[in-house]
Amino acid sequence: MDRLKNWLFPPAPEAPSANPLNQWFPSALSALTTLLEASAPRSGPSAKFKPWLTPLLTLLQNELTKATHKTKKDRTPDAFITARQSKLGYFKAIKRAKANYWADILTKASPNKYWTAKELVASIKTSRFPSPPDASDPVTIHKGLLDHFFPPKNPLPSIGPLIKHPSAVRLCKDEIRLARTKSSPSWAPGPDGIPYSVWKSVNLINPTIILELLSPLVAFVYHPPSLKTASGVVPDKPGKASSTPHPPSAS
Repeated sequence: MDRLKNWLFPPAPEAPSANPLNQWFPSALSALTTLLEASAPRSGPSAKFKPWLTPLLTLLQNELTKATHKTKKDRTPDAFITARQSKLGYFKAIKRAKANYWADILTKASPNKYWTAKELVASIKTSRFPSPPDASDPVTIHKGLLDHFFPPKNPLPSIGPLIKHPSAVRLCKDEIRLARTKSSPSWAPGPDGIPYSVWKSVNLINPTIILELLSPLVAFVYHPPSLKTASGVVPDKPGKASSTPHPPSAS
């Protein structure tokens, strides 16, 4: 907390070319994210990541935890049998909950959803989705799909000296605060993995941090390459192996 209140970035280049600004911005951002990751431990997944979670599963999980603690305390045959039965019952209930959840999605799916389209063309024999060449496991298949949908681009030609745009409006704290209030804490974070809720807290603790980080970019109307990356996700098909994913999405 105190380090954030007194946080200072290295001074940005005064009249830079693209290369010094490209070096300064990711270095300054990396120093800040390193501090955030060290002082703000990551929380576990929320219930939004487990839409199939039911009160029954929560109850079974609590019973499994109690049974496990009892085996560590008593270490009797009956305690081990009870813990094993609790574990088997809990994981079987998870499988049932997931199956019921996906079955409910298929039942309520509209024609523009994934699986209704599959049902409508189920009687039509279509060619299987081609696998990337030399991809035999889920990791290489996922990488091949991401490379196909988001192919790497050739590097852009070098840019000369940057000039401050005469009509560029100076960035202010109120503008950053307004932008942060419009961002939802449940939005997927960027490649740095820092949630929006953390960035909101950073701006509340020290409003000058984000201001000093972004002001040089606004002044020169420049978008550095480090901000042009994205996190790609290849969601698995429900009930299928990881080698048969959906087309990837990015955030």
